[in-house]
Amino acid sequence: MTFDNLWGQAGWLYERNQLHAALDILSQMLEKWPHHPDVLRNSGVIHLKLKQHDVAIDYLRKATARSPEDELASRSYFLALWGSGHDEEALAEASRFTQLTKSYPKKYQVILKGILEALKQQEQEQIAAHNVRNMIAVEISAKTALF
Repeated sequence: MTFDNLWGQAGWLYERNQLHAALDILSQMLEKWPHHPDVLRNSGVIHLKLKQHDVAIDYLRKATARSPEDELASRSYFLALWGSGHDEEALAEASRFTQLTKSYPKKYQVILKGILEALKQQEQEQIAAHNVRNMIAVEISAKTALF
């Protein structure tokens, strides 16, 4: 089958929420076209919808490397990273995505920037908590020293 035939089948299955069947077609496509950014992106998006964040990350990392201007790949990569707790990487991708979102409505950019700010705040709070834990550990070890 041709690329267009397989692509059409995968899209038709996706639109009908037959995600596993769509992934089967995309897997066939990846055997023939292993570096095609659209196939990598759509495979990642489906895995993201299936809450398979780590698998989605692998596909979307490759897709964004092959097609750095792909807004959907970048947004999906951000969501997969964020959903799997890779906050630092998610923060970097969110920042990159906001640069790509020129075609998105202003409202969407504001929402994404709010998420970005929340991630930065969360990171700062984690650093502060880590510093407090370290100070407590030093204090405890100083008071419990054997010599």
